[in-house]
Amino acid sequence: MKKIAPKNSFQHQTFVKITPEKALLIEILRRAINDFVWHCGLKRSDAKTHEIQRSARLWLFGPESHPLTPFSFHWICQHLDQCPRTIRKRVLCLAKTLKKEKHSLSKPLTCKRVDLHEHFK
Repeated sequence: MKKIAPKNSFQHQTFVKITPEKALLIEILRRAINDFVWHCGLKRSDAKTHEIQRSARLWLFGPESHPLTPFSFHWICQHLDQCPRTIRKRVLCLAKTLKKEKHSLSKPLTCKRVDLHEHFK
């Protein structure tokens, strides 16, 4: 079982225990979010990059999949006790923020890759 320190681990010496199965589901979700967010709004991209972003967008925002379909977005959300609608809203907000930073000439890109382990118990 993997132990993940919470955000403020210097204040609290407790760890969140995540099973390997749950860690795998978190990683699948994190990868899809990163693939969508980091390629969202790119003006210059090759065909492979475009396909990665499109595939992630379809998996995250496509037609509602059946919650019993293994490894679908809804199935993973269900197993992580997360609301799909909430995850989608957060992903869109992150993409919008990152897109603004990418196109801003006044400040460097500061957004980091998504780390979901701290959000799940």
